[in-house]
Amino acid sequence: MKRFQIREGVNYGHGFTAATNSAEWSGHLISLVPTSLHLDVQNRLRSNLAHILSSLDIEAGLILPHAERGGRNSVLFEPFYNTLILHFCIGTYSICEGLGAAFVLDARADDGTTGPFIPKRDWKPTLVDRLDPAGTTTLVDDLETVISKRDLIHQDQLGVRANIDWHSIGYESAFLPAKRLIAAIIVCSGADAPSDTNLVP
Repeated sequence: MKRFQIREGVNYGHGFTAATNSAEWSGHLISLVPTSLHLDVQNRLRSNLAHILSSLDIEAGLILPHAERGGRNSVLFEPFYNTLILHFCIGTYSICEGLGAAFVLDARADDGTTGPFIPKRDWKPTLVDRLDPAGTTTLVDDLETVISKRDLIHQDQLGVRANIDWHSIGYESAFLPAKRLIAAIIVCSGADAPSDTNLVP
């Protein structure tokens, strides 16, 4: 079985090498996670989000060359491609939810130790205000897109859907809005992204 290289010029030998790792992303998240949260809560959130970012980086390294291959042979088997995009949206949703909830707790002067539930109606506008305070980007629509794709994990009311899920999990309709959200979060951190990342141009 041939290995797909997500970074050029690397001798993979008998194993695999990720484009970035969670330790690299943890540093970028330090400035984003509010210091008003309890230190344990800060550390857990930062670790969780860093691991998700590292995973999204790998997924982007597979999705991008398949979508941009032009007339060349497919990189991925099509159902796997769509499933990767769905996973990318789910991971993006998780990062948005985690940061949005943290920003709400910060505004409430709550250190998070009691584990209060922060509903989507609260964290969504708070996250958008932090990422796009002037409202000059597509992030509101991108977030709504990511939420709608994440909700496709629920398979209990298929009768009300107009079509099968795969028609709505595409590169332009799902992956690019999610990638824009991740890029905005990276920019908001104020730190340069790792040079080898697939998540920003």
